[in-house]
Amino acid sequence: MGQISGQASEPRVSEKTSDNVDLNVCINPTYQNFNLSPSQNRKDPLYKLTGSRKKTCIQCVSCQRYYLIKNNQAVSEEIERSRYKHVLSKIYRQDGTACHSNSLSLICVISK
Repeated sequence: MGQISGQASEPRVSEKTSDNVDLNVCINPTYQNFNLSPSQNRKDPLYKLTGSRKKTCIQCVSCQRYYLIKNNQAVSEEIERSRYKHVLSKIYRQDGTACHSNSLSLICVISK
């Protein structure tokens, strides 16, 4: 389906995050495209975009390998969340018993 005029288009490939997470690169160190990000340009000289909307891949032109496109922002958020895992282990209910859930419920407070 086409894009509505004036509407911002989705990026071709998930872009590098502000904390430099970029998983959509060639991981073969013996080829020239190693660790180089694909561009948003349709005529990218480094990678070809292949697949369907649900399973999109990039193919490295240099080594001919296929890599599933990953959401860099989601990976970055998961890394950030895991940094605070030790805080989650110190969460207690108001009655003093430990919460055994990974989610923060309304009845849980961080102990001091």
